Amino acid sequence: MRLRHAPSASASASGSASASGSACARGPASLALAVLAHLAAVLSACAAVAWSPLCPALLPLLALSLAASGTVAQAASHELLHSRHPLHAAASWLHLAAHWFYPYFRQAGAGAHHQHHLRVCTPADYTSAERGLSFYRYLPRYVAGSYAEAWQLALEECAKDGKPALSLHNRRGHRCFTAPYTSWSSMYPLEDALLFNVLRHGDHHMAASRSYGWLRPATSTPTFPAPLNCLALSVFVPPLWRHLMDGRADEANQANVEHLRLSGGQADPHSSGGSWL
Repeated sequence: MRLRHAPSASASASGSASASGSACARGPASLALAVLAHLAAVLSACAAVAWSPLCPALLPLLALSLAASGTVAQAASHELLHSRHPLHAAASWLHLAAHWFYPYFRQAGAGAHHQHHLRVCTPADYTSAERGLSFYRYLPRYVAGSYAEAWQLALEECAKDGKPALSLHNRRGHRCFTAPYTSWSSMYPLEDALLFNVLRHGDHHMAASRSYGWLRPATSTPTFPAPLNCLALSVFVPPLWRHLMDGRADEANQANVEHLRLSGGQADPHSSGGSWL
């Protein structure tokens, strides 16, 4: 679901980039700290439950607090797996593997192509939800698709290396529009700060290797009507979600189609006002 704004070369060198540059310099350390802090919280919680008497009524609150912490750590892991630095990839792997979500790392990092980035919002992208698809139908498809794709990538690597698929030492924010390379973004500063700009989604898809400190919000991208952490609760009530989002998706699709018609099907990625791709 992407409307992407690509910053021009001059913009990258502009004075405003200095603040982003300092954020980038601090970026890897803060990302790794977020991941390690969450893992420490998880281990502490497991130890507390295993070794100390705990009121059953507190367990839901403990789970909720870990989920909130995990949201921040997941955003940090996503940023780290797009890095080419092996230590960054290792930190991302540690978090995702610990949460039984290794396929997410296997698809997008460490030697594999970024499958979602290659196929975003096309029929081949099972991670993008088409209009009218409820959360309850989407979730099984997404989880099963993640593991199936990770398995397929592993098979392809084994075949390329001339190794058997099985051996004693065997290794190993999308609601979609009708055009590829379009996406939703969120422009709420607090949410951006907590989630390492992961919701500047359009710019991220234009340059997946760009550090989060350099991602810029683009006014041309469709935006969520509320902070995503609040809006996400509506997916559990499909009629409410459709009421909030379907009309906006239709408007963005129509604007995208019109833009492509006027541009002859080509979008200028260096346009100063941003482009819809």
